[in-house]
Amino acid sequence: MRDSDREFVTNVTAALMQVRDANVRKSSQSVSAGDEIPVEASVILTREAIRQQTGRDKLREVVIDELASAFSKQYGVEVARTKNNSLLVKTVPIERESEFKSPNDLFAGASRAKKYLDDTDW
Repeated sequence: MRDSDREFVTNVTAALMQVRDANVRKSSQSVSAGDEIPVEASVILTREAIRQQTGRDKLREVVIDELASAFSKQYGVEVARTKNNSLLVKTVPIERESEFKSPNDLFAGASRAKKYLDDTDW
């Protein structure tokens, strides 16, 4: 794996965790104890999105396998292949759902989550 691949795995994982943490805090304000709703933060990583985010010209199957393996080793996330050979990466355990259609959408969501967490007086 290239350094850009490792950085991509780190950035996606961190963004998912940040969104999940914001979702947990938001849901804890609106849900009574014992009535928690399942929540998920996930992103679908298409071949094209991975290629663009890692700066690759071509994306071979072995690289997708390596990325899937790297995501599977990250704490708090799990990875699965989709029917169209994309990677579905999501947080676990799950408390509230946040689905993103691309890495850029995820990173924007993480930015909003960070702002929410920074602006909220806990």
